[in-house]
Amino acid sequence: MAYQLEKYRNRSSRHTCPKCRRTKCFTYYVDENGQPLDESVGRCDHESGCGYHYPPKEYFRDYPEKDVNGTRLSPNRIIAKGIHRSKSIDAIPMEYVTRSRNDDSHLIHFLFSLQKDNEAVLKRVLDDYRIGATRNGETIFWQIDKDNHVRGGKIIAYNKEDGHRIKDKGVNWVHSLLKKQGVFNQDWTLTQCLFGEHLLSSSANRYKVVAVVESEKTGHV
Repeated sequence: MAYQLEKYRNRSSRHTCPKCRRTKCFTYYVDENGQPLDESVGRCDHESGCGYHYPPKEYFRDYPEKDVNGTRLSPNRIIAKGIHRSKSIDAIPMEYVTRSRNDDSHLIHFLFSLQKDNEAVLKRVLDDYRIGATRNGETIFWQIDKDNHVRGGKIIAYNKEDGHRIKDKGVNWVHSLLKKQGVFNQDWTLTQCLFGEHLLSSSANRYKVVAVVESEKTGHV
């Protein structure tokens, strides 16, 4: 049986997110009759603040005693499928990070205007954090874990005159764009990590103090 995200009809078709507990922001995966698979299976609209997305494929992997019709399987089939399975993490190919790595974002232009005597240092920081740019000057903050897996790319627009965030444009994500382009399947799941986490695996940083700050901009500036 195929499941898909419930189409928006009105506010009653949006529910409470099981993670962030915000109301009217959670979309169920439903069957062709409009019945939800489970109240935990769905996606939160708040991709930046919450990021919860639990697709059917993970539900059936976590609960192998259920078949695609939601009925219990026999004990032998449960054993054959395996009860304990670790969740896989969807990742973005590193080539997207490499292709995006340039200094043509509005934020980076602003930072270079402030650091004319320290351009080499700023360039090194940008390379270390692998900060990218979109074609229209937005900044891409890549979330790369300590195993060098690209968990996601957070896209934020900044004002090129003062370096402040343009809040009315909101936040976008690379995986969301790739889904719209048909590069990723719709059940591709964002699993975030700390911005700059990949730097922790470097032996040069082993004994350095690690500070956790609120934003990516603060983290590298």
